[in-house]
Amino acid sequence: SKPAFQDGDYYEVVFTGYDAAGNVTGSVTVPLADYRNGKTYLCNEWTKVSLSGLGKVHKVVLTAQGSDTFNSYFSGAFGVCLDNISFK
Repeated sequence: SKPAFQDGDYYEVVFTGYDAAGNVTGSVTVPLADYRNGKTYLCNEWTKVSLSGLGKVHKVVLTAQGSDTFNSYFSGAFGVCLDNISFK
């Protein structure tokens, strides 16, 4: 079993957009767990995320990052599902 979340732990996914030449157009960070600064947030429901801050993109890459304590125990414990994607 894994220990409980600790103050300072976090885990988030980052959507990074790239243009056709491979240049970064922007990024959007979405927290999945945030126990920093007195918060006790754990994402456990569908959440609408706008990627409009990425601008016009050729591709979007999804990465994850978290606190050292969190990564030691919970790496791979979260999944990210995408549904109802719309393009404008």
